[in-house]
Amino acid sequence: MRNKKEKKEPVTIIIPTHSSPITEVVNVIKQQKYAGKVTIIVLDNGIKDRTKEMPKGIMYIKNEKNLGLAGSLNKGIMLAKTELIITLHQDCIPVNDNWLTELITPLETLNVILSSSQQILPKEVWQRFSFWHKVFAVPELKLQKTIHERATAYRKSVVVSCGLFDNKTFHTAGEDSDLFMKMQKYGRFVVSDAVVSHNHAPHNNSLWKFIKTFLRCHEAMGVLHRKYLFKMKSQITYDFLKTILCLFFVVFLFYNIYVSIILFGIIILLANITHVSVIKYIQDIRLVALPIVYICIWFATIIVTWKGFISGRQTIE
Repeated sequence: MRNKKEKKEPVTIIIPTHSSPITEVVNVIKQQKYAGKVTIIVLDNGIKDRTKEMPKGIMYIKNEKNLGLAGSLNKGIMLAKTELIITLHQDCIPVNDNWLTELITPLETLNVILSSSQQILPKEVWQRFSFWHKVFAVPELKLQKTIHERATAYRKSVVVSCGLFDNKTFHTAGEDSDLFMKMQKYGRFVVSDAVVSHNHAPHNNSLWKFIKTFLRCHEAMGVLHRKYLFKMKSQITYDFLKTILCLFFVVFLFYNIYVSIILFGIIILLANITHVSVIKYIQDIRLVALPIVYICIWFATIIVTWKGFISGRQTIE
């Protein structure tokens, strides 16, 4: 049994922000029962210098220009003096005071190079969202056990060896998946027992805002397909089949309208099947428009995926 007083490795927590409040997440970090030194670096891409508003005991850096998410993370990583580093978004709040210990523990195994937090959106937080924000956030009401950059610990030496986050190719999405692809040859990834509450940063709650989120993520996926091709495995297969289905639908509009109708029915099913659970949580007349919204998103994401593949860059803001 591990001695609870055993000294832990020092760790640096890097928090990127764009004018959003960071007091809550910093306060929770300071309450962690972690038997090692913790350094917090906050990098702000916002317009205003908030030095006087910052909690004490952190390193606050107001970037002279907006470096983007990946640029801020890279700057924080290079400033870190520790081998163990954590990227933590300001809207991901640890759910208990053992979060940091639970996140770092897997990295004590030699071949583990990345340890990710599980994440969940508390229903009481979700209930305060606008209609469209609620709709698109429904999947997060269940515990997410995936690898991501929102609340994740790494070995700095491995991240640096991989060239950090690629902030030239990826502007607002995809930089984490790209880094993870490069890191795979160095060791093992683990989803730890640590959990964060993903409360979401302040949003512009318009439908277009959320559609753009889908578009930039799929544009980034196209860039990843170009860089890694068949290493993307099931994802590139799925996107390829989506594209073929779309092309057949368009072609048969001119040759056999009945076949085209059948294909469109399949498209409706594919575009909406993973979102059926929305009606379990939301009862609103506006849901009648949801199938149309998802069909439009389905077609638009095909276009931007191949735009990213052809251009080799993710550019959508």
